[in-house]
Amino acid sequence: MKGRIGIVGGSIAGCAAALGATRAGYDVTLFERATDLRDRGFGVGMPKAAYEELTAAGYLDAALPVHPVTHRLWIVAEPGEPTGRVLWRQPIPAMATSWGRLWGALADRAVPHYRAGTRVTAVSADGAVTTEDGLTHAFDLVIGADGHHSRTRSVIDPGPPAREAGYSLWRGTIPQERLPRSLRPIVESSFVTGVFDGGHAVFYLIPSDTGGRRLMWAVYGCPPGADPAGEPWATIERVLPPAWAEACRESETPVVHPVTDRAAATYAADRVLLIGDAATLARPHTASGAVKAMLDAACIERLLAAGTDLREVPVRYDAERRPAGNQLVEIGRRLGGAMVDRTPPWGSMTPEDLSDWTASVLRGDSHYLYSPGPPDPVN
Repeated sequence: MKGRIGIVGGSIAGCAAALGATRAGYDVTLFERATDLRDRGFGVGMPKAAYEELTAAGYLDAALPVHPVTHRLWIVAEPGEPTGRVLWRQPIPAMATSWGRLWGALADRAVPHYRAGTRVTAVSADGAVTTEDGLTHAFDLVIGADGHHSRTRSVIDPGPPAREAGYSLWRGTIPQERLPRSLRPIVESSFVTGVFDGGHAVFYLIPSDTGGRRLMWAVYGCPPGADPAGEPWATIERVLPPAWAEACRESETPVVHPVTDRAAATYAADRVLLIGDAATLARPHTASGAVKAMLDAACIERLLAAGTDLREVPVRYDAERRPAGNQLVEIGRRLGGAMVDRTPPWGSMTPEDLSDWTASVLRGDSHYLYSPGPPDPVN
């Protein structure tokens, strides 16, 4: 073995890092405080090109269940239209899967190095990791993959905590067979975006853990801390077309998340590197967290496999991945501002208006959920 690498956190980012570092010839130990993360069943989206790149690189298994998405539908509530009025259709070649299925596929390959139920109590810049049993483990490099509440990040980037966006994300899933029949053909190959004043909702299919499919839904703009039995449901029923609101009501265990984000001053220093949400946290409008984590891991693997001096790995990793991570944070902030805080008059917008609006939000950046040029109107 070329050296020892410790990984703090065993979610998608940590498992991807373990896989890459092992393939690069390093002895890897991964510490995860939870005993199993497999039951996290929400959706993961990725551009088709990134899916193909990560499959070719061995981070995604060709056997991983995915659901292809070919276009994005923008809809708005309209009296007398149970499924809403379709404003525009845009081509967006993308793939969707569930967080739990993706994590399981990565974790199954990280098993020899995976210490579940082990809580890390301290990390030091010299590569030492202390666990709750009082033992200290020495590593040549430590990769912090411990999410947006990262203990590891405080070692090299102790800046301000994640910034609250001022609104929440409500989300849930339902089995496809419980969908209102009027929605089933609409979501078959679509990423559906329901827009309203002060927020929006998204709907798309993901593979389920039992071999079928589930509808993933998310609504942005509900009040933080609201009771799912109270105001959020009233809001959903007020702003969404009836069939989509009914679908949300069918969820077994909807959950609420405050929306936050955080840019990074550095991705790495001394013997410590940050990956995934531990490094930068983008708002979920970007639908890019899992892909970003795997691309972080691929970068680390490439540097390690090339025989880069371990003193140079943090420097080169930071130079390559921090700009991309911070750019994604900025895009998420712009999307949140434009689709929650300062929504346009959706119902009266033409395809050309949407094209201009998209260009003003992205400001020269690109994003797989937003096709360049005007969308097709749907009459």
